Amino acid sequence: MAVDKARTVDWFETQLGVNHLGHFAPTAPLLPAMLTTPGARIASMRAWRRRYGRWQAYNQSKLANLLRILELQ
Repeated sequence: MAVDKARTVDWFETQLGVNHLGHFAPTAPLLPAMLTTPGARIASMRAWRRRYGRWQAYNQSKLANLLRILELQ
């Protein structure tokens, strides 16, 4: 949580890669089945031209999780 500035192998900011993209990648292929299954749910636990801030990056990754949950809903 709140790691130093770094990038994933795909060049995403690490906090976003771990907290959001890492959850999105395995759930995206499930979407077609979810759309045809009544009551199906996915539960999830959350632009860098400015100076890096570890807490700002953490907060952005958690916001991305919330937005994804809203989209899935």
